[in-house]
Amino acid sequence: MNSIVRKVSLVLSLVLSFCWAAPCRAAESSLKGILTDSLDGGLSGSLVGAAVMAFANKPVENLDYMAYGTATGVMVGAAYSIGKAMVVMENGKMKWSMPIVIPDIKDSNSNGKTPIVFMAEVLRGKF
Repeated sequence: MNSIVRKVSLVLSLVLSFCWAAPCRAAESSLKGILTDSLDGGLSGSLVGAAVMAFANKPVENLDYMAYGTATGVMVGAAYSIGKAMVVMENGKMKWSMPIVIPDIKDSNSNGKTPIVFMAEVLRGKF
């Protein structure tokens, strides 16, 4: 009897949690999207790393698989989100915005060499 009550309460709580979820109507910022996609990628990568680690001959000696999976997942999630943030819809047209690389010549060092610096505008926002 006790297991039936647990199963019914679990199913009821899952159904009610999906019924009460309300969608968010606020505008999403690019930084929030990058952080959430990176976090999701890191979690997915750690799960994939743990799954690969489970199939190794000595899983305890291969714990770095999870670290590599997490790092790869964070990088892939960030790259995906940055690419998604670069696409902007304006007046019904899709525009791809790439950062502009600007070369700049700085003053001479104490060595007598003149450094050339390349700068790029990576983050942009409307206020």
